[in-house]
Amino acid sequence: MQQEPQPTSSEPIESAIGAVVILLLFTSLGLIAAGGWPWFKGMLESAAPAWIQAIGSIAAIVAAAEIGRRQARAASDLEAKKQAAAEIQKLKIVMALMARAHGLSNDICKAFSTAQFDDFDQVSPELMVDTHLALQALPVFEIPDGLLALDVLTIGRALGVMHENWQRLRELCTTDPASLPEEMAKLDTLAHEIGEISLAALNECKKEIASRAT
Repeated sequence: MQQEPQPTSSEPIESAIGAVVILLLFTSLGLIAAGGWPWFKGMLESAAPAWIQAIGSIAAIVAAAEIGRRQARAASDLEAKKQAAAEIQKLKIVMALMARAHGLSNDICKAFSTAQFDDFDQVSPELMVDTHLALQALPVFEIPDGLLALDVLTIGRALGVMHENWQRLRELCTTDPASLPEEMAKLDTLAHEIGEISLAALNECKKEIASRAT
Protein backbone atom coordinates (compact mmCIF):
# COMPACT_ATOMS: atom_id res chain seq x y z
CA MET A 1 0.00 0.00 0.00
CA GLN A 2 1.43 3.35 -1.01
CA GLN A 3 1.65 5.99 1.66
CA GLU A 4 0.29 9.46 0.99
CA PRO A 5 3.05 12.04 0.51
CA GLN A 6 3.81 13.92 3.68
CA PRO A 7 3.66 17.75 3.56
CA THR A 8 7.06 19.35 3.27
CA SER A 9 8.55 21.25 6.17
CA SER A 10 8.39 24.56 4.25
CA GLU A 11 4.58 24.56 3.84
CA PRO A 12 3.79 26.14 7.26
CA ILE A 13 6.37 28.90 6.66
CA GLU A 14 5.05 29.64 3.16
CA SER A 15 1.50 29.84 4.49
CA ALA A 16 2.55 32.27 7.24
CA ILE A 17 4.45 34.50 4.80
CA GLY A 18 1.50 34.49 2.41
CA ALA A 19 -0.87 35.51 5.20
CA VAL A 20 1.42 38.39 6.22
CA VAL A 21 1.68 39.64 2.62
CA ILE A 22 -2.10 39.58 2.17
CA LEU A 23 -2.61 41.38 5.49
CA LEU A 24 -0.13 44.10 4.53
CA LEU A 25 -1.79 44.49 1.14
CA PHE A 26 -5.26 44.97 2.59
CA THR A 27 -3.87 47.31 5.25
CA SER A 28 -2.19 49.42 2.58
CA LEU A 29 -5.39 49.63 0.53
CA GLY A 30 -7.34 50.66 3.59
CA LEU A 31 -4.85 53.39 4.48
CA ILE A 32 -4.87 54.71 0.93
CA ALA A 33 -8.66 54.86 0.93
CA ALA A 34 -8.68 56.64 4.29
CA GLY A 35 -6.07 59.35 3.72
CA GLY A 36 -5.10 59.40 0.09
CA TRP A 37 -1.81 58.64 -1.56
CA PRO A 38 0.18 61.72 -0.36
CA TRP A 39 -0.61 60.94 3.24
CA PHE A 40 0.18 57.24 2.74
CA LYS A 41 3.43 58.08 0.96
CA GLY A 42 4.53 60.29 3.83
CA MET A 43 3.63 57.65 6.35
CA LEU A 44 5.66 55.06 4.44
CA GLU A 45 8.70 57.33 4.24
CA SER A 46 8.68 57.92 7.98
CA ALA A 47 7.80 54.37 9.07
CA ALA A 48 9.63 52.35 6.43
CA PRO A 49 12.92 51.91 8.35
CA ALA A 50 11.09 50.64 11.42
CA TRP A 51 8.98 48.28 9.35
CA ILE A 52 12.00 46.95 7.47
CA GLN A 53 13.84 46.34 10.72
CA ALA A 54 10.84 44.59 12.26
CA ILE A 55 10.31 42.38 9.22
CA GLY A 56 14.02 41.55 9.12
CA SER A 57 14.00 40.62 12.78
CA ILE A 58 10.98 38.37 12.33
CA ALA A 59 12.53 36.73 9.27
CA ALA A 60 15.77 36.12 11.18
CA ILE A 61 13.88 34.52 14.08
CA VAL A 62 11.85 32.31 11.73
CA ALA A 63 15.00 31.28 9.82
CA ALA A 64 16.89 30.48 13.03
CA ALA A 65 13.98 28.38 14.32
CA GLU A 66 13.77 26.48 11.03
CA ILE A 67 17.52 25.83 10.97
CA GLY A 68 17.41 24.56 14.54
CA ARG A 69 14.47 22.31 13.78
CA ARG A 70 16.18 20.82 10.73
CA GLN A 71 19.42 20.27 12.62
CA ALA A 72 17.56 18.49 15.43
CA ARG A 73 15.71 16.31 12.93
CA ALA A 74 18.94 15.45 11.09
CA ALA A 75 20.61 14.49 14.38
CA SER A 76 17.61 12.33 15.32
CA ASP A 77 17.61 10.60 11.92
CA LEU A 78 21.34 9.93 12.18
CA GLU A 79 20.97 8.43 15.66
CA ALA A 80 18.10 6.23 14.44
CA LYS A 81 20.23 4.97 11.54
CA LYS A 82 23.13 4.18 13.88
CA GLN A 83 20.82 2.27 16.23
CA ALA A 84 19.27 0.33 13.34
CA ALA A 85 22.74 -0.60 12.01
CA ALA A 86 23.83 -1.82 15.46
CA GLU A 87 20.66 -3.89 15.86
CA ILE A 88 21.08 -5.42 12.40
CA GLN A 89 24.62 -6.48 13.31
CA LYS A 90 23.39 -8.19 16.49
CA LEU A 91 20.56 -9.89 14.62
CA LYS A 92 22.98 -11.22 12.00
CA ILE A 93 25.06 -12.82 14.74
CA VAL A 94 21.99 -14.48 16.24
CA MET A 95 20.87 -15.58 12.77
CA ALA A 96 24.25 -17.20 12.03
CA LEU A 97 24.24 -19.14 15.32
CA MET A 98 20.63 -20.25 14.81
CA ALA A 99 21.50 -21.46 11.32
CA ARG A 100 24.37 -23.48 12.78
CA ALA A 101 22.11 -24.94 15.51
CA HIS A 102 19.55 -25.89 12.87
CA GLY A 103 22.25 -27.64 10.85
CA LEU A 104 23.51 -29.57 13.86
CA SER A 105 20.03 -30.79 14.73
CA ASN A 106 19.42 -31.83 11.11
CA ASP A 107 22.67 -33.83 11.09
CA ILE A 108 21.53 -35.89 14.07
CA CYS A 109 18.02 -36.39 12.72
CA LYS A 110 19.41 -37.49 9.37
CA ALA A 111 21.86 -39.91 10.97
CA PHE A 112 19.11 -41.56 13.01
CA SER A 113 16.84 -41.68 9.98
CA THR A 114 19.30 -43.29 7.54
CA ALA A 115 21.44 -45.23 10.06
CA GLN A 116 24.38 -44.76 7.70
CA PHE A 117 27.91 -44.48 9.08
CA ASP A 118 28.70 -41.59 6.73
CA ASP A 119 25.78 -39.60 8.17
CA PHE A 120 26.88 -40.32 11.73
CA ASP A 121 30.35 -39.06 10.83
CA GLN A 122 28.80 -35.72 9.79
CA VAL A 123 27.69 -35.04 13.36
CA SER A 124 30.20 -32.73 15.07
CA PRO A 125 30.19 -32.76 18.89
CA GLU A 126 32.88 -30.06 18.87
CA LEU A 127 30.63 -27.74 16.85
CA MET A 128 27.79 -28.40 19.30
CA VAL A 129 29.98 -27.21 22.17
CA ASP A 130 31.24 -24.20 20.22
CA THR A 131 27.71 -23.10 19.27
CA HIS A 132 26.43 -23.78 22.79
CA LEU A 133 29.15 -21.58 24.32
CA ALA A 134 28.70 -18.85 21.71
CA LEU A 135 24.96 -18.59 22.38
CA GLN A 136 25.48 -18.54 26.14
CA ALA A 137 28.06 -15.76 25.77
CA LEU A 138 25.64 -13.46 23.93
CA PRO A 139 24.32 -10.51 26.00
CA VAL A 140 20.67 -11.49 25.69
CA PHE A 141 19.37 -8.20 27.10
CA GLU A 142 20.93 -6.42 24.10
CA ILE A 143 19.14 -8.60 21.55
CA PRO A 144 16.55 -6.27 19.93
CA ASP A 145 13.66 -8.73 20.24
CA GLY A 146 12.35 -10.39 23.37
CA LEU A 147 11.30 -13.67 21.76
CA LEU A 148 14.64 -14.00 19.99
CA ALA A 149 16.43 -13.47 23.29
CA LEU A 150 14.34 -16.29 24.79
CA ASP A 151 15.18 -18.53 21.81
CA VAL A 152 18.89 -17.82 22.31
CA LEU A 153 18.66 -18.96 25.93
CA THR A 154 16.60 -22.04 25.03
CA ILE A 155 18.77 -23.20 22.13
CA GLY A 156 21.96 -22.45 24.05
CA ARG A 157 20.96 -24.76 26.90
CA ALA A 158 19.47 -27.38 24.58
CA LEU A 159 22.67 -27.68 22.56
CA GLY A 160 24.59 -28.38 25.75
CA VAL A 161 22.14 -31.15 26.61
CA MET A 162 22.28 -32.50 23.06
CA HIS A 163 26.07 -32.70 23.22
CA GLU A 164 25.95 -34.53 26.55
CA ASN A 165 23.38 -37.00 25.23
CA TRP A 166 25.37 -37.59 22.07
CA GLN A 167 28.50 -38.34 24.06
CA ARG A 168 26.50 -40.66 26.32
CA LEU A 169 25.12 -42.41 23.25
CA ARG A 170 28.63 -43.10 21.99
CA GLU A 171 29.60 -44.58 25.35
CA LEU A 172 26.52 -46.81 25.44
CA CYS A 173 27.59 -48.40 22.18
CA THR A 174 30.20 -50.34 24.18
CA THR A 175 28.85 -50.31 27.73
CA ASP A 176 25.08 -50.88 27.35
CA PRO A 177 23.94 -51.46 23.75
CA ALA A 178 20.49 -52.56 24.92
CA SER A 179 19.61 -49.04 26.04
CA LEU A 180 20.59 -47.46 22.73
CA PRO A 181 17.10 -47.40 21.12
CA GLU A 182 15.57 -45.54 24.07
CA GLU A 183 18.41 -43.02 24.27
CA MET A 184 18.38 -42.49 20.51
CA ALA A 185 14.64 -41.78 20.62
CA LYS A 186 15.16 -39.15 23.32
CA LEU A 187 18.00 -37.50 21.43
CA ASP A 188 16.04 -37.57 18.18
CA THR A 189 13.12 -35.79 19.87
CA LEU A 190 15.45 -33.17 21.32
CA ALA A 191 17.12 -32.64 17.94
CA HIS A 192 13.75 -32.11 16.24
CA GLU A 193 12.73 -29.56 18.89
CA ILE A 194 16.01 -27.67 18.45
CA GLY A 195 15.52 -27.74 14.69
CA GLU A 196 12.00 -26.30 14.90
CA ILE A 197 12.88 -23.53 17.36
CA SER A 198 16.09 -22.55 15.59
CA LEU A 199 14.34 -22.43 12.20
CA ALA A 200 11.60 -20.18 13.59
CA ALA A 201 14.23 -17.95 15.18
CA LEU A 202 16.16 -17.85 11.91
CA ASN A 203 13.10 -16.65 10.01
CA GLU A 204 12.34 -14.09 12.71
CA CYS A 205 15.88 -12.71 12.42
CA LYS A 206 15.45 -12.28 8.68
CA LYS A 207 12.17 -10.42 9.20
CA GLU A 208 13.64 -8.14 11.88
CA ILE A 209 16.69 -7.35 9.73
CA ALA A 210 14.48 -6.53 6.74
CA SER A 211 12.33 -4.17 8.83
CA ARG A 212 15.41 -2.23 9.98
CA ALA A 213 17.08 -2.12 6.58
CA THR A 214 14.25 -0.09 5.01
